[in-house]
Amino acid sequence: MTHSATLLGVPTEMFDLIVESTESKDLKHLRLVSRECAAKVLGPFKKNYIHSREVKLATESSIANTIKAIEHPEFGRLVRELVLVDNTASSPTEGEFRGLENGAAALGRATAVYQAQRFTRHSGEDRRLLTELFAETAEIEALRVEYRSWDDGWWTASGAWLVEGGEFRHEWDPADDHCFCIAMLAIAASSARFDTFRMSTQHGRSIPLSQWGEEYQKAVICKAALSHFDDLHLVFNANDPDDGSNSQPARDFLAMLAQLNICSLEVQSADQWGSANGPTVSTLMEYDFPYLMSLEFGEILLRWDELVSFLKRQESLDKLQLSFSRVEYAPRDLVDTTECDELSRASGVPDVTQVGVQFDFFDWEESDSE
Repeated sequence: MTHSATLLGVPTEMFDLIVESTESKDLKHLRLVSRECAAKVLGPFKKNYIHSREVKLATESSIANTIKAIEHPEFGRLVRELVLVDNTASSPTEGEFRGLENGAAALGRATAVYQAQRFTRHSGEDRRLLTELFAETAEIEALRVEYRSWDDGWWTASGAWLVEGGEFRHEWDPADDHCFCIAMLAIAASSARFDTFRMSTQHGRSIPLSQWGEEYQKAVICKAALSHFDDLHLVFNANDPDDGSNSQPARDFLAMLAQLNICSLEVQSADQWGSANGPTVSTLMEYDFPYLMSLEFGEILLRWDELVSFLKRQESLDKLQLSFSRVEYAPRDLVDTTECDELSRASGVPDVTQVGVQFDFFDWEESDSE
């Protein structure tokens, strides 16, 4: 029997028929070919389907299937990363499917998906399963965890919910922190020790400093969960309450977080350059993060002098990225040099980069003479 270039694509049922119709003297050759194919695909299979497992937090079957994978006697110990995805769907509307072929059927499927997600959430089944999942990870060494949440998603023409990071903001409820909450609860309840926790979030879908500062129980649970990790790569939401005045809740929460091993930090805002960013960002600047090596501010309103003072105190910091932010009261002499070079010189941070940043200049010498 010759090696078949299409053997990997043969359905199981058809392959069984091939076995049945193969003469006994040729079965040895068939097994050799099958074994060779298995050896070639095992590496990529482990990497793509076993080493890293995606867990859709709003979908009951996704969590349950991951538990089964972890419990597998042969492959469970090969899992090295769990990617927790907030795939919470919006309520489907007729307008989203109007004009599509089989639009009514797609709307029906979308409605069923949405209702299943709501039932899983309100019944507490998602929290129960996620707690069971992290209890099962106690025997896995050096497990990495990544949390992904974006405010961007849509219903496809087939009635499936697609989650994907996007450039533009969509309407979302900033108080809907359910998926992140149950993830923190499950990790905090685990007896396991983990390697790395990383966040990939957009447009405010991150750790809400002021909101969780006001909800003390959530703040405590978050700190307890993050304490299970050796290295943390976090994203903070720096938006303030509506009145933009109360920084004490953020201060209390930050006092807890500053004790953790935060290696990299991104500070985001849900509203570009929002005037309400001030108090929470200023409160953040009061703290020292001794393990912090990389820092990014995204769409944040900053003061030059406050920023420089903060950066000088971060002894391990060697990389700063400013993205689409606004820096007020920058010194006038920046006109004759690059902003990044001057900020690096003033703060002592070796690597400073920026994209889309607006610098508002201020003549400090003229101000001092008045």
